[in-house]
Amino acid sequence: MDYHGRPLIEYSFSHLIDFSKLINKIVIVTRPAKLAQLNAWVDHWLSVHQLKIPIVFQNHEPKPSEEWPRTCLQAKPFWSEKNLCLLPDTHLMLQGNRSLIPAVISGLTSFKSLWILNKMDRAKISTFGNVRTEGSRAIELVEKPRQPISSLVWGSFGFLESVGQSLLTDMERSTHDHEVINLPEPSGFLLCEKFEDLSRID
Repeated sequence: MDYHGRPLIEYSFSHLIDFSKLINKIVIVTRPAKLAQLNAWVDHWLSVHQLKIPIVFQNHEPKPSEEWPRTCLQAKPFWSEKNLCLLPDTHLMLQGNRSLIPAVISGLTSFKSLWILNKMDRAKISTFGNVRTEGSRAIELVEKPRQPISSLVWGSFGFLESVGQSLLTDMERSTHDHEVINLPEPSGFLLCEKFEDLSRID
C-alpha cells in the first residue's frame, strides 16, 4: 500500500536514517506473499541511504481471529533489551522536533514501556489504542475503547524485553474485549507534534 507515492513502510524507515548506529537489528514481520517484494525494497532503500543495518524477516500469516499484537509477538526471538514497535502505516513526529529512536532509547532507561502519544478528538478514538496518563507516567491502556479513558492515542511504543510478552499478550486481549489493562510499572510517554494513521487517510 502506498501513500503519496511512497510505500507505507518508508515512513517507518525514515526514522532510521541518522541513527543506524543505535540499532542492533530490524525485524520485519510480514506475510510470506509479500516477502520477496519487501526484501527487494529494503535492499534498495538501504543502498540508497548507504546504511548497513541487520535486517531479519519473520514470516507470519495471521489467522482470522488474530489481532496485530500477535504479529509483534512473532518477533520475540529477536528482541533486544530495548525494543521499538513501529507499525508501517504510522507517520509521526515528536514534539520539539526530537528524534524518535534516541528518545525511546533514553526513555527506556527509566521506564519499562514508553508510549508515543497524540491528542485526539474523543469521538474518533474508538478505533485506536487509548492511553491514560498521570503526571509523567502512562498508567492504563485500552484498545478500540467503547468509552475513552483519556484524549490520548498511541502511535508507537517501546518496551523492555522483560515485559514484552506480558504487555503484548495483554494488548491482544484488550483488542478483543476492549477492556482496560494496566501498563508495566513504571511506564512513560512522549507527545507527538504530528500523528497520522496513513491507512485511514483517503
